[in-house]
Order: sequence, then C-alpha cells, then structure tokens
Amino acid sequence: MRRQKGLFELIRERDVAHIGEQLDSSPAMINVKDPLGLEPLHHCIMTGRNEIAELLLSKGARCDIFSASGLGMLDQVQTMLREKPSLHAGRDSLGLTPLHWAALGGKVDVGEVLIAHGAKIDAGDSSGVTPLHCAAVNGHKAIAELLVAHGADLAARDKTGAWPALRAVKEGHKDLAASLKCNLDDATSTRFLLGASIVFCAAEAAVCFYLVWRASPVTPPIGSPYSLLAALGLFSIAWIAIAACLYVQIGKDTHGTGAASSRIVCTLAGLVTLVTMVAGIVLVIVGIRALLT
Repeated sequence: MRRQKGLFELIRERDVAHIGEQLDSSPAMINVKDPLGLEPLHHCIMTGRNEIAELLLSKGARCDIFSASGLGMLDQVQTMLREKPSLHAGRDSLGLTPLHWAALGGKVDVGEVLIAHGAKIDAGDSSGVTPLHCAAVNGHKAIAELLVAHGADLAARDKTGAWPALRAVKEGHKDLAASLKCNLDDATSTRFLLGASIVFCAAEAAVCFYLVWRASPVTPPIGSPYSLLAALGLFSIAWIAIAACLYVQIGKDTHGTGAASSRIVCTLAGLVTLVTMVAGIVLVIVGIRALLT
C-alpha cells in the first residue's frame, strides 16, 4: 500500500495538484502545525514555494505577522504594526522575528518597514540565527545588502559556528557569499599584521635587552643612557601585550568562540601594558637626565 504524503512533504515537492486535493478533503489541514510549531504557509516561505502560498491563502490559510512579512504583504504588515507596534519584535515558536521572515522571503520593502519600526538587525533566534543568516540561506542579495547597510554583523555565528557567508556558500549562493565575507578578509589581514608586529617587537625587545646586558658589566643600565635602550625594550613588550589582546579579540569577534580566553588574555595584557609603560617612562626620564649630566 502506497504511503500518503503529508502536506508539508507535498509543499517541499511543489505538488500543487495533490495539495489541492488534500485540502479539499481535509480543510482543517491548511493551518496544521508541524512539531516545531510552523504552519504550511511558513513552510512555503522557507522553501520559496510562493505559488503554493498563494493557493493556501486563496483557501483561507491564517496569515500572521511572520507569514505576511515573508510573503511581502506590505499593506497587511503596515496595518498590523499600526494596530500593535510591538509586533516588530514578536517571536514565533523558533524564536524568529518578522525581520527573519522578511529576510527568508527576500522582501526588501517589508524589511525596510520593520527596521523603521525598530526591528533588531542582529536578533538571534533559538539557534543563534540572525536575519542575515536567513537572507544568506535563501540567496536574497537585496535584503542582505539592506541588513548590512543597517549594521548587520557579517561575522555573527549561529550555534553551529556558521556565519552568513558560510551559509551562503553551503547553499550555493557564491556571489552573495563573496559580498558577505569581505570583513572576514579584513579581519584576517589585520590579525596577520598584528601577528607580524608581535614578532618584530619581540625581536626588538630581545636586541635591546641583550645590548643592555652586554653593557651592564661596564655601565650600569640604571642611571645611564642605556636606560633609554631598556625603555625601548619595555615599550616593545607593552605593544606586544596590546597587539596580543587585539589579535585574540578580533579572532573572537570573527569566529564567535574563545570569549573566556579573550577576557583572560586582555586582562593580563592590560596589566603587562600598565607595568611596562610606567617602568619605561621612568627609564626614559632617568636616561634623559643621564644624557644631560
């Protein structure tokens, strides 16, 4: 006996004929919820089945702020927001906001209205997915650009560790992925420069302290011009601490991991910077006095 397919499966397969037959025989199915609390109209938006959404609406499917946003029903969205302005921050069963749904459907005009009403650009759902993730998954470049223009975080990570550009790549939207990963390239370049400066300053500090050590049997570094050389070594160490903190912080912001280690590194870097800068300034003063006497 052949298994009868469910309504959600028929939507995924674009089987309009059998969807119509099923709804004619069981009209109540039109607003049935799946285990996640999503209705057939929501599934149409998530899978890009706009023609099926029109069929469902014609047969009386319930249309809330989420589905209206995803389907680009601008007048209805505006009416809902006028009647209840707080709807822009509403959450569905998955924690998605109306702006998430507008991004899933690629509806720029609705997105603009929601943002104008105060919708949070980087609101995360229960899985950490932001509206920009949603736009990336379905390849909607126009609304992705709108979100980025309003400050969307291109490096935002969901709970699987994926950022929007990675989502776009996985779904085959390479052009969109290329436009979304630019700040990741910038972050990588910045971290490379910081790493290179750390290596250079470490070498500089080593040379300074080596020269001071070599001269110490003849000329004590404290109270002599060699104090300036020692100060330069300390300033190099201070920059190493600052650069290390920035390196770790950029890594955390880009990859969404290592928050605890970032705090530890930055705290230690702050202490090292404070101590070495104060000691370096003291040595500079001592060195200058030695030169003038």
